[in-house]
Amino acid sequence: MSRMTSILLAVLLVGLTAAADGAQPPSDYKHLKPLEWMIGDWVGEFSAPFDLGPVRKGDRGLSFVSRRWAVDRSCMLLDTHQVVGGRRVAISHEVAAWDAAANRVGNWAFGALGTGGGAFTEVGDKAVLTWTVNGKDGKLQGTSILEKIDADSYTWRAEQITLDGRKLPDWPMVTYRRKTGAPADDLWNAWRDLAVGQWIGTGTISRDAPNLGLAKGDQFTYLWTWKSDPSGAVLLGEGEFRLVGKDLKSAVRAVCHWDPETRQVRQVVCWSNGQVEEILFQRRQGTGFVGTYVAKTPGSTTERAAIVLACPDNESAVYRYLDGPRKGEVSSSWKRQKSP
Repeated sequence: MSRMTSILLAVLLVGLTAAADGAQPPSDYKHLKPLEWMIGDWVGEFSAPFDLGPVRKGDRGLSFVSRRWAVDRSCMLLDTHQVVGGRRVAISHEVAAWDAAANRVGNWAFGALGTGGGAFTEVGDKAVLTWTVNGKDGKLQGTSILEKIDADSYTWRAEQITLDGRKLPDWPMVTYRRKTGAPADDLWNAWRDLAVGQWIGTGTISRDAPNLGLAKGDQFTYLWTWKSDPSGAVLLGEGEFRLVGKDLKSAVRAVCHWDPETRQVRQVVCWSNGQVEEILFQRRQGTGFVGTYVAKTPGSTTERAAIVLACPDNESAVYRYLDGPRKGEVSSSWKRQKSP
């Protein structure tokens, strides 16, 4: 009998025994308590860095995670699935329980990608899980790091990933939000209150895009207006992008709304030159906003990065890259324009 089968059978038998005689089973809750903040239903958005089962490199999708207690809080059950292109994929189930023989919290998994297990080498507001999954694609190994942000959000990322010994890219950080069913929260309200109005942005082109007439080092100005619909649930944006000293301009349109599924502020920006941008704000950082940026430009590779919009006051804002080849660089600076 495999170790995974033994664990699942033990969980089932303990539960049945307790139900039969009314006794309270012994609980290893004290060992799992540092992970209690993970209990609940969560959703996060990801971009796949490599092919994994039905998920292809570059796919963007939603990851749904549900954790709950079982057997008098002696173990934690996890169910997860991903949605890519409207399809439900990569379903899996996990059990986390105290492994007395190894003196640590063990983790056993089975699902669409295969079966396996691992152990938590660190528990608390930061949890580190090393794992191995054996499936039809081979032996997949790695380390997951989960870090609590607050009561309703945490981050997950995976490092040191190998497939049959071959090194794979790290899985970028995913921010998970607790699913509460609320139509909006303070994040949306804060963003909407800041954004509505007329703005002018300035900056420098960071890379050549000859098919769009852009060259690295070009200076630009960006006239922009956000307007709220009567319900306050959607912002509509329009503007014009111009290169300084060149006869090049693009009309730009955007829609921005609160996404109740992922609990993020979502912007989709469409340019007359064919470029499409998506900006997701996932949390506050002081008076600013932290999120992700994706730009798809005709003839160029897709640009992806974590970003922060720093807002020293209600009249100015600065976009800055947090990772990738442009880490630390300013993308654009913005000043609110007074209404005539």
